[in-house]
Amino acid sequence: MPRTVCGTVPQTVCGTVSETVCDTACLGPVAQAGADTIPSLERFVMRKISSLTAAWLAAGISIGHAQTAAPPASKTATVYKQVGCGCCSIWAEQLRKLGFKVSTLEVTDLPRTKLAYGVPPSTHTCHTALIDGYVFEGHVPLDLVQKVLKERPKIAGLAVPGMPIGSPGMEMGSRKDAYDVLSFDRDGKTSVYARR
Repeated sequence: MPRTVCGTVPQTVCGTVSETVCDTACLGPVAQAGADTIPSLERFVMRKISSLTAAWLAAGISIGHAQTAAPPASKTATVYKQVGCGCCSIWAEQLRKLGFKVSTLEVTDLPRTKLAYGVPPSTHTCHTALIDGYVFEGHVPLDLVQKVLKERPKIAGLAVPGMPIGSPGMEMGSRKDAYDVLSFDRDGKTSVYARR
């Protein structure tokens, strides 16, 4: 049965060793016929990497990357946005400033993405964010994002239809238009969650 050379050493080796060593150690599928199927140089490199990695990890030393804990799911966001939309990027940056790890993906068929995540069509706007099992559509105030993540209400998410001036990412001087923040459930039913 084929196997992967990386399967013989801790998985972290490929993610933490320089590209040159990784390219040598992670050759992809190799036949399981016996030890002779792995060229001797690769066996030597893997043996050395495995020994060094074990020693460094036991001493608490990272190889090639800083040791940082992964952010909790509630601090990780994926933002789907229209190609080239600046206000979406501003909203995502404000989320980053609150300590969220944000991945931004520009998509050409944003309505399809929104429908896939259950965003009611009447609330569709320029971006959709996924955070810890909730969907946030449009320029949702960040204090409400944090409130939902803390209180865990039985909703699918929040939405701010349109692009109200003064909402996060849509700041224009001191002007602030009034708007509703809607909650929505998995069936697409909406209700007013907050007024701004």
